[in-house]
Amino acid sequence: MDTDSRRHIADPEVSEAEDFVRELIDRAPSDGLSNGASGALLAWGDRRSFLRVTEDVARAVGTGLRRVPENGRPIIGPRDALVMEAEQAEDPVRCPDAYLRSTPGPRGPAIVCGFAGGSDPWAAARRLAAFWHQPDVVILPQGRGWLADRIAGSPGAEHTHPTIGVLGVCGGVGTTTTALWVASRLLEDGKPPIVVDAVPGSTALESCVAGEPMSGLRWEDIARLPYRPEAAHIVSAVPAPHGLPILSSDPDTTGQIQDSGTTLWATIDALSHEAMPVVDLGAIPLTWSTMNSTSVARCSALLLLVPFTLRGLCQARAACHRWSGVLPVVPVGTGPRWCDVSDQDVAQAIGMPLAATIPHVVPVHDSYEAGRVLDIAYKRPLRRALGEIVDAVGAAVESRAGRGRGRGYSAGQQFARISPQHRRSAGAVSEDQAATGPSCSDVGRASDVSAGRGAE
Repeated sequence: MDTDSRRHIADPEVSEAEDFVRELIDRAPSDGLSNGASGALLAWGDRRSFLRVTEDVARAVGTGLRRVPENGRPIIGPRDALVMEAEQAEDPVRCPDAYLRSTPGPRGPAIVCGFAGGSDPWAAARRLAAFWHQPDVVILPQGRGWLADRIAGSPGAEHTHPTIGVLGVCGGVGTTTTALWVASRLLEDGKPPIVVDAVPGSTALESCVAGEPMSGLRWEDIARLPYRPEAAHIVSAVPAPHGLPILSSDPDTTGQIQDSGTTLWATIDALSHEAMPVVDLGAIPLTWSTMNSTSVARCSALLLLVPFTLRGLCQARAACHRWSGVLPVVPVGTGPRWCDVSDQDVAQAIGMPLAATIPHVVPVHDSYEAGRVLDIAYKRPLRRALGEIVDAVGAAVESRAGRGRGRGYSAGQQFARISPQHRRSAGAVSEDQAATGPSCSDVGRASDVSAGRGAE
């Protein structure tokens, strides 16, 4: 063992950090986290009857159920169905215009629920339609059969190419470098990518792979145009060093991405029909806000970079708990092992296993500054790690896409599956709890009358 290694072990501060990591591991749940659900019913409301109906519908359809915390706002996954009370949708405090304007909105169904004596669901739907797509309207509890059919039949988000988000759990862990390496590997594998810089204030991302300034289409150019160009035109017009298209901001401007997220993600969604967007999301301190939490949720999968440090493990643990139920999270270890922990220890600490570990390569910093960061990607240790990362992300996306939300049941069949007899056999709830609510036949008749599209 060399002198530096002995000094590292003897350092009392490092030892204290490692003791805390061990404590973190001991506190971690042994069963891990659910990851990459194929979508969920995202319920936004606090009325007891609303909570009961959404629970019944989720069980009947066979999908997951997530609830928006009280006084919170939803983090909408790309395959989620958002079901909300009319009171939530029309309340300018709970659902302000600024939130609706900064959030691209759900890709899947958006459904406003009305109740007898409650707020007008059609007025609430019209308000949402001014910012998002036109939501559906349903009257509950009579329309719960229609609601189940609507969610079961929704195809979710379908794109030609998945959108891969790359996020560091803290700054300085190589998020941009990893995004470029992963995109380069995809290009080598014959999967056309485009690297997208989605970090506010970031400019000239292509300078990491090009020694000289390059001309091409930038975010500012797209913002100035009266309409968004076709995705194929964007891919062909952006700087493309080494054949790798990169959409970033102009270094001669402030670099702030205009429009608080809507134009950004509308462009990325359009690009996904032409190439595979690899989105540089920056680091978590920039990403806890509502807008950037939405940015994470818009991706098909999240590549999470985890350094082997005390702060890195704590941040990764929080991130995995925050997003693993929304979209597939692919954790990847990176950097030197400042904390003396194995990959298995890290997996137990953060709640899910590492898909790969990027080895610490000393020359990467000089290559980054010289515009030759892609040269490092061809070194043997990195090639293997990048191959594992690309395979893990691909498997996560395919696994998610392969799990359909709907099972093709009719409303009657769906609610027969959650009948009191079925619940007693499954041990879900007690008989007296299950006995409330209209019968399946009543639901089927009422849903035809009381449920339908929002204001048309």
